[in-house]
Amino acid sequence: MAKVIYLDDHRAGVHVYCPELGQRKPEVQMEASLGHYGGHYYVDTPLELKGRGITELSPSWYPGSRKQLEGWRSYRVTRRAFEKLKEQYPIAMESLLD
Repeated sequence: MAKVIYLDDHRAGVHVYCPELGQRKPEVQMEASLGHYGGHYYVDTPLELKGRGITELSPSWYPGSRKQLEGWRSYRVTRRAFEKLKEQYPIAMESLLD
């Protein structure tokens, strides 16, 4: 069976998906979530990010998880730095129904 490649997943920007509605998760190398108070984003990626407004956090992956095995990193990113990241990279963002 051939693997389907979605070209939209490779376009820079935020790709929002809702798993509760059966939407598929975009296959990207960067995942983000908005912080509780909206001041920061939390970004997980195997890429090394540096710059103003980007702080690396200690990752807390489950042992043996895909992110731990692939060497993903966690970052806390300001809103302004996130605006610059979404211009350069495709970013997946999960949206859950309340």
